[in-house]
Amino acid sequence: MELLFYNELQPSKNKEQFDRVCEMLRRGDFAQAEVKKLTPGKYYRAKLNDSDRLLFTFMSFRGERFILLLEILYNHAYDKSRFLNGALIDESRIPSLKSPDDVPSEDAPQMVYRNPARNQFHLLDRPLSFDDLQERIFSQKLPAIIVGSAGSGKTVLSIEKMKNLKGEVLYVTRSSYLADNARRIYSSFGYDNERQNITFASFDEVIRGIKAPDGRMADFNDFYRWFQGHAMRSRFVPHQLYEEFGGVITGSDVTVPFLSREQYLGLGIRQSIYLNEDRDAAYAVFTGWLSHCKSVGLYIENVICHEYLALAGGIFDWMVVDEVQDMTNVQLYLLLKLLERPYNFLLCGDSNQIVHPNFFSWSGVKSMFYKEKVADSNAEIQILHANYRNSRNVTELANQLLRLKVARFGSVDRESNFLVDCISSLPGDVSLLQDSKEIRNEFNSKTSGSVDYAVLVLNEEDKGVVSNQFQTPLVFSVREAKGLEYRNVIIYNLVSDSIRQFEEIAEGVSSAELVGDLKYARNKDKSDKGLEIYKFFINSLYVAITRAIENVYWIERNPTGRLFRLLKVSVGASKIELKASQSSLEDWRREAVKLERQGRREQADKIVSQVLKQEKVPWEVITRDNFGKLCQDALSISKFNKQAKQKLLTYADIYEMQALTTRLRFTGFNLAFSPRTEIHKTVSLPLDVPYNKANFKNLQKSVQRYGVDFRDQFNRTPLMMACRLGDAELANWLLENDADTSLEDNCGMTAYHHLLKLMFLDTINNELDNKFIFFQDIVPDAKFYPESIAYSSQEQQSIITRRIKAFFPIFSRLAPEVTTIRVDGREIRLGASSFDSFLLNYIKANIVHKLMMPLNLYNDSNSIYGFTAKELEAVCGILPDFIMSDYRKRRAYITAVLAKNECFGKDRYNKKYLLRMELGNYILSPLLQFECAGTWMNWDEMLNLRFAKYPDLCPTLVILLSKLNCIRRTRN
Repeated sequence: MELLFYNELQPSKNKEQFDRVCEMLRRGDFAQAEVKKLTPGKYYRAKLNDSDRLLFTFMSFRGERFILLLEILYNHAYDKSRFLNGALIDESRIPSLKSPDDVPSEDAPQMVYRNPARNQFHLLDRPLSFDDLQERIFSQKLPAIIVGSAGSGKTVLSIEKMKNLKGEVLYVTRSSYLADNARRIYSSFGYDNERQNITFASFDEVIRGIKAPDGRMADFNDFYRWFQGHAMRSRFVPHQLYEEFGGVITGSDVTVPFLSREQYLGLGIRQSIYLNEDRDAAYAVFTGWLSHCKSVGLYIENVICHEYLALAGGIFDWMVVDEVQDMTNVQLYLLLKLLERPYNFLLCGDSNQIVHPNFFSWSGVKSMFYKEKVADSNAEIQILHANYRNSRNVTELANQLLRLKVARFGSVDRESNFLVDCISSLPGDVSLLQDSKEIRNEFNSKTSGSVDYAVLVLNEEDKGVVSNQFQTPLVFSVREAKGLEYRNVIIYNLVSDSIRQFEEIAEGVSSAELVGDLKYARNKDKSDKGLEIYKFFINSLYVAITRAIENVYWIERNPTGRLFRLLKVSVGASKIELKASQSSLEDWRREAVKLERQGRREQADKIVSQVLKQEKVPWEVITRDNFGKLCQDALSISKFNKQAKQKLLTYADIYEMQALTTRLRFTGFNLAFSPRTEIHKTVSLPLDVPYNKANFKNLQKSVQRYGVDFRDQFNRTPLMMACRLGDAELANWLLENDADTSLEDNCGMTAYHHLLKLMFLDTINNELDNKFIFFQDIVPDAKFYPESIAYSSQEQQSIITRRIKAFFPIFSRLAPEVTTIRVDGREIRLGASSFDSFLLNYIKANIVHKLMMPLNLYNDSNSIYGFTAKELEAVCGILPDFIMSDYRKRRAYITAVLAKNECFGKDRYNKKYLLRMELGNYILSPLLQFECAGTWMNWDEMLNLRFAKYPDLCPTLVILLSKLNCIRRTRN
């Protein structure tokens, strides 16, 4: 059996034993290698010596099995493995295997591709075997440019290449979803690289990282509403005009925020969508749009990019720009100015996926490099011809469309247009069908209940008509479909609804021109302004076709035009027999979550309402918006509203706002005079009952009825409650049902923050040095454990520690993929793999508790006591290595991170989110803001710190709030 070696596997010790065991595995002598299967999962181990083990798994490719060697575990340290996720392994209780025949087929999943010339593989979210070109690019020094079609592997190649970079690294793309997905791929299997600090961000997020703009970015919907009201007599098409503004008048020349009227009128014939006689009118509309944006507080992205050129300094050592074809010159120029050395970049893209004209070209990019002297104009361009996504017939159709595009419009460089080679073993099918009621009914009845079928139309306005024909929620315009993929794609009247344009595209092109390789030449008619406009249509069709992994079903009213003959597709039978496909509710729920994360909110909402049929909760949820009304009703002196008072008392107990309890006493509400423990038992504990194990079936019904993220009366989700109650089993079930870990309660706390509060309790138990104490008088969160109130801290610690450890297998799933903060006018994104993310979230979760605790628990001074490296070292020490690397748990490392991020520090990479109260003692910076309920707030405002204790009873709190506001005023 052949062995494949993980490219980061380095057997520095036991090399002789390692080679000997590898030879046994090759021979299939599992008995001599003492191979055993580990559970849970699909991992196996072989014995190197008495204490060390070799971890591996299996894969298959075209009927042949391979062993993938992953890592060496020294001293039986299964708990430190990146792959086992903290599973407890008892070697005496796991069965031995004698031969490869003992390995079940489900433990050897299929690889998409395997390079027979290499015995090494790479690992991201799955094992990857690079072809020879990909391997050569992987080893190539930067700068570099990678060009590849959808499914060519350019994104995973660039992410894998990033692992070799040292220092500050940025991955940026236009789409937030793509950036988040790249982050998930990079961090798969707990990958951590101490040599680099890596940021994944969308372009808009990078802009906000330089300086958060005032107002909101103007988008096409804003322009369309304004255009309808102010330019109704204009002869221009809104989409085309908007793209002219964003790709020509702004964004093309990096030396000015936008072209003057004279500059615009003086552009060459091929530099604008419009003829010379139309440009004056187009520019007049632009000036009106520019004035409108200023008057209503909108900013134009390219204009703000030019303004920020003066602010951009070298803050990154390396940069990867993905989907670069969607960026303008000024956007790319701004990104490159963020590099310490302007040559340390990697660009990836595919100009065939531009669905609106922005005049992007690879030659234009290199020309900008040369003119502005910001990068190496000789950066080598590598083209990935392999396609790992689409089936053979779908790939051939896409290639034929590219032949037509080049024959019709010309192409002078091989980077903009190229044919691709299909790697998939799936034959796939392309079916052209005459639109009819019978065909629509067949597809609707057989596919509308499946997540494997999506319907694509050309424009947004076409979706309304199509939704009346097909009941599936998965109806997309081509622009929405970018970045998506489905096993089966139904293209509906994309050509017939724009028949004139597609006939013009096909005009004058013969079938003989669409044979063999692409023929590169300039288009002869330079005055044909339709060229750029028509590219929108042919690129849109290309994007629609390449969304299909296996099959394309192409339904058209007029399927007999010249275009179809050139593409070698013709109408088959008048009827098509489809096998009915029906997805489970769980599949649909996952699809809704995926679309929500990709920003396809419309389709996600339709799945929730039409398929899942989820209802709104029947009770009123108290949010930050209606909290003021509750306070007004409950604290009224003239009207005694007992129900409102009890709600506010419960709210105060849940969100730890003792000042509200004090105020309720002034209104004569007797329950508010009770001890805190009594208040908690009376008003809050009953709210925990639905989440007890005995009520699990009822909770399942509620999840099915209201959705997995439904809110209780006090705006908490079931996942928050599971973490708050220390129930890892319930939290895991909710995560398996796609609970959203990013949702926040009224104080900006997620489920992860409630888990971090348990860790705080565990640490405080050590600080108290086994004193007998009532925890409700010290740590409000101890009310989660009413059964242990009278126990000593040591007994408390045992209970809490067990609950924390039960969360370790899902700890990383609860952690936010990215934490975004605003400090000193700029937004900073902290990825889950960074220590800054853990540190900031831990302090955020527990700072109110820390500030409210009796001072004499720590020292004899009257100063406000914050967080120290000693305490944080204890907290980090709770976590196993597969969650947090050992080097990050050391006090010296923690001390360095604390010192580097002081709000008045001068370090180049200072994030300024901490304020030093005294030597080694830190709280959150007064310059720090979090986004809560759609609004940026100072952290003390978000956490309602002023309500934590009544001011007369806590003078130190008054002093702290005064100090924070004083620093803010001074800074402003």
